[in-house]
Amino acid sequence: MNKMQFLLELDKMLSQLSETEKVDRLRFYSEMIEDRMEEGLSEEELAERDKLRRIYIDNVKANLTGQLENTYIVYPDGTKKKVERKQ
Repeated sequence: MNKMQFLLELDKMLSQLSETEKVDRLRFYSEMIEDRMEEGLSEEELAERDKLRRIYIDNVKANLTGQLENTYIVYPDGTKKKVERKQ
């Protein structure tokens, strides 16, 4: 995956953001890739590293969500209330 492919995939993943936020993030990653290329990493190496980082972050979020979905508050009187998802 090269820089352009990475940015196109990222654009799809950011579809829920406003256009301004999406452009800002795409610009940030584009500049970051350019900076890292100056440090000696290829486009493919950078894109792969960032893709793996995103997968890791998504997995951490999914695991945390799973834990929170199975979390209850236990009150002093012994009653339990399931933690509700914040909207």
